[in-house]
Amino acid sequence: MCWNQRGSSTSNFLSNTFVLSSIAVDNLTGIAIVTNLVSNLKAKATYMNTNSRFVVAIHIMVTLAAKNKFSGQQYVRSDQIAESVNTNPVVIRRIMGSLKKAGFVESISGPYGGYYPSRAPEDITLADIFSAVEDKDGLFQMHSCQPNQECLIGKNIQPVLCEIFKETYDGLIEKLEKVSLMDITAQTVERSVRDKYQDDETPVQELVDRFVDEYQLKLNNL
Repeated sequence: MCWNQRGSSTSNFLSNTFVLSSIAVDNLTGIAIVTNLVSNLKAKATYMNTNSRFVVAIHIMVTLAAKNKFSGQQYVRSDQIAESVNTNPVVIRRIMGSLKKAGFVESISGPYGGYYPSRAPEDITLADIFSAVEDKDGLFQMHSCQPNQECLIGKNIQPVLCEIFKETYDGLIEKLEKVSLMDITAQTVERSVRDKYQDDETPVQELVDRFVDEYQLKLNNL
C-alpha cells in the first residue's frame, strides 16, 4: 500500500523523529523506519516550498517596489529582504533567480549594489509572479504513487480530478491576472502607515507622504 506522507501532522512527524533516535539502524526494521522518515522529510519540505514560494516571491517584489517607488532606495540586498521575510538570504536569492529569469528583477554587484525591479509594478500581475516561481503541474499534487489500475476507482479517479484541477487553476490565474504588483504594494504601504499613525486622523495620502519623508531622512542619516 502506498501512503502519502504529506498528510502527516507536525506532532506525528516529531514523534517519528524521536523514535528514530532510539532504533538500531543496522536492524532491518530500523532501516525501513529510517527510509520511511527520510521520505516523510522530503515530502514535507516539498509541500512547504510549494506553498510558500509564491507568497515569498510577492513579498520580495513588494519590498523592491515599495523601496524603489516610495523611498527612492534603488538597490536592495538579499539580506535586507530576508530580514523582512524572516528567512535565510539563500532562500531569497534562490527565488530571485526565478524572478530574474522572468525579467522582473535585475541586480548589480558591489558593496552598494543589490536587486532592483526591471519592470514597473503596474505592469506586473500576481499571475506573472505565480508563473515565474510555481510549476503549473505542482499546484495540485496527485497520488505519490500510481493508484491500483485494477481497481475501478483507482484507475479513473485521476482523470476526473485532473479536469477539476485544471478548471480551478484557470480560475485562479484569471483572478491573479486582475491584481497588479502595484495594487498589493499600495495596500501594504497604506496598512503600514495606518499602523504607524493609528490615532492620526490625517488623510491617508498625507500620512503616506509623511511616512516616505521620514524614511528618506532615516536613509540619509545612515
